[in-house]
Amino acid sequence: MTPNRPESAGLRATDLTLFGNRTLQFLVRSNLVCFPAQAPVFGQKSRRDLQWRLAVLYFIRGWSTRSIADRYGLTRERCGQIISDWRIRAVALGYIQDIAPEGTDLGSLADQHVSPLPPNHAASAVSGTSTISATPFAMTDGSSVPSSLR
Repeated sequence: MTPNRPESAGLRATDLTLFGNRTLQFLVRSNLVCFPAQAPVFGQKSRRDLQWRLAVLYFIRGWSTRSIADRYGLTRERCGQIISDWRIRAVALGYIQDIAPEGTDLGSLADQHVSPLPPNHAASAVSGTSTISATPFAMTDGSSVPSSLR
């Protein structure tokens, strides 16, 4: 323990490892937890070329695992597994950190707001007449994707 670091700061960082994907998605989208500006790629696992894209679509854009799986030709379970692996590594390496105001109980806050998805949630995220861009990941402003991201 360092003298300038309070005990509670270490506890709060550790608490993020206990949250699942949906809870962390809520916390990221509520600006209570930071998400890296450039989502990193971790390790030599399979589909490492997709893991950062799946993480951005899930945590930042709010897509369901079913919608992401349909887009990339994966099963929903495999998509969730890739996102979970990415989340675990990102939290462990400090890419995702608690930035909530002091005294905020992220666990109880997330429990109050994370509810089960409605049965037709996946259908509402990607419709048959989808206007999702043809870029490797959805972009709202229509700007071009650097060649290093393709």
